[in-house]
Amino acid sequence: MAKHNPIALYYAFIDEFGGVSAFAPEESFLVIVALVTQFPRELDLLIKRARQRFGTHAPSGEMKARYSSKKAIQWVLEGIAAQDVAIVVVVTDKR
Repeated sequence: MAKHNPIALYYAFIDEFGGVSAFAPEESFLVIVALVTQFPRELDLLIKRARQRFGTHAPSGEMKARYSSKKAIQWVLEGIAAQDVAIVVVVTDKR
Protein backbone atom coordinates (compact mmCIF):
# COMPACT_ATOMS: atom_id res chain seq x y z
CA MET A 1 0.00 0.00 0.00
CA ALA A 2 1.27 3.45 -0.85
CA LYS A 3 1.54 5.08 2.57
CA HIS A 4 0.15 4.46 6.01
CA ASN A 5 -2.54 6.84 7.23
CA PRO A 6 -3.52 5.99 10.84
CA ILE A 7 -7.01 7.52 10.51
CA ALA A 8 -7.82 6.01 7.13
CA LEU A 9 -10.47 3.33 6.82
CA TYR A 10 -9.33 -0.01 5.40
CA TYR A 11 -11.46 -2.82 4.05
CA ALA A 12 -10.56 -6.51 3.90
CA PHE A 13 -11.81 -9.21 1.57
CA ILE A 14 -11.22 -12.50 3.39
CA ASP A 15 -11.27 -16.08 2.11
CA GLU A 16 -10.14 -19.43 3.42
CA PHE A 17 -8.97 -22.72 2.00
CA GLY A 18 -9.08 -25.96 3.95
CA GLY A 19 -11.34 -27.18 6.68
CA VAL A 20 -11.61 -25.15 9.85
CA SER A 21 -12.22 -28.27 11.91
CA ALA A 22 -9.20 -29.56 13.80
CA PHE A 23 -10.66 -33.05 13.36
CA ALA A 24 -10.68 -33.13 9.54
CA PRO A 25 -7.72 -35.49 8.90
CA GLU A 26 -8.00 -35.22 5.11
CA GLU A 27 -7.04 -31.53 5.27
CA SER A 28 -3.68 -30.80 6.88
CA PHE A 29 -3.65 -27.04 6.34
CA LEU A 30 -5.90 -24.07 6.86
CA VAL A 31 -5.04 -21.00 4.77
CA ILE A 32 -6.67 -17.63 5.41
CA VAL A 33 -6.05 -14.73 3.04
CA ALA A 34 -7.06 -11.10 3.44
CA LEU A 35 -6.86 -8.61 0.60
CA VAL A 36 -6.71 -5.19 2.30
CA THR A 37 -7.49 -1.90 0.57
CA GLN A 38 -8.76 1.61 1.16
CA PHE A 39 -10.64 1.48 -2.15
CA PRO A 40 -12.98 -1.56 -2.15
CA ARG A 41 -15.02 -0.29 -5.09
CA GLU A 42 -12.08 -0.91 -7.44
CA LEU A 43 -11.96 -4.57 -6.42
CA ASP A 44 -15.74 -4.91 -6.57
CA LEU A 45 -15.70 -3.56 -10.13
CA LEU A 46 -12.84 -5.86 -11.10
CA ILE A 47 -14.79 -8.94 -9.99
CA LYS A 48 -18.00 -7.65 -11.59
CA ARG A 49 -16.16 -7.19 -14.89
CA ALA A 50 -14.59 -10.65 -14.59
CA ARG A 51 -18.02 -12.22 -14.05
CA GLN A 52 -19.37 -10.41 -17.11
CA ARG A 53 -16.34 -11.32 -19.21
CA PHE A 54 -15.80 -14.92 -18.14
CA GLY A 55 -19.01 -15.94 -16.35
CA THR A 56 -19.24 -18.01 -13.21
CA HIS A 57 -19.13 -21.77 -13.43
CA ALA A 58 -19.26 -22.70 -9.75
CA PRO A 59 -22.53 -24.21 -8.48
CA SER A 60 -22.72 -21.43 -5.85
CA GLY A 61 -22.49 -18.65 -8.45
CA GLU A 62 -19.20 -17.42 -6.97
CA MET A 63 -16.06 -17.05 -9.02
CA LYS A 64 -13.85 -19.95 -8.00
CA ALA A 65 -10.42 -20.64 -9.45
CA ARG A 66 -11.14 -24.37 -9.60
CA TYR A 67 -14.03 -23.71 -12.02
CA SER A 68 -12.36 -20.86 -13.96
CA SER A 69 -10.12 -20.90 -17.00
CA LYS A 70 -6.44 -20.04 -16.71
CA LYS A 71 -7.16 -16.93 -18.77
CA ALA A 72 -9.82 -15.78 -16.27
CA ILE A 73 -7.55 -16.44 -13.29
CA GLN A 74 -4.67 -14.54 -14.88
CA TRP A 75 -6.94 -11.62 -15.80
CA VAL A 76 -8.23 -11.31 -12.22
CA LEU A 77 -4.78 -11.67 -10.63
CA GLU A 78 -3.30 -9.05 -12.97
CA GLY A 79 -6.19 -6.74 -12.10
CA ILE A 80 -5.57 -7.21 -8.38
CA ALA A 81 -1.83 -6.64 -8.87
CA ALA A 82 -2.61 -3.28 -10.49
CA GLN A 83 -4.53 -2.13 -7.39
CA ASP A 84 -3.22 -0.48 -4.23
CA VAL A 85 -3.67 -3.50 -1.94
CA ALA A 86 -1.90 -5.44 0.76
CA ILE A 87 -2.17 -9.22 0.98
CA VAL A 88 -2.06 -10.91 4.37
CA VAL A 89 -1.75 -14.71 4.49
CA VAL A 90 -1.94 -17.01 7.51
CA VAL A 91 -1.16 -20.70 7.06
CA THR A 92 -1.84 -23.16 9.88
CA ASP A 93 -0.50 -26.71 9.86
CA LYS A 94 -3.23 -28.73 11.63
CA ARG A 95 -1.17 -31.89 11.97
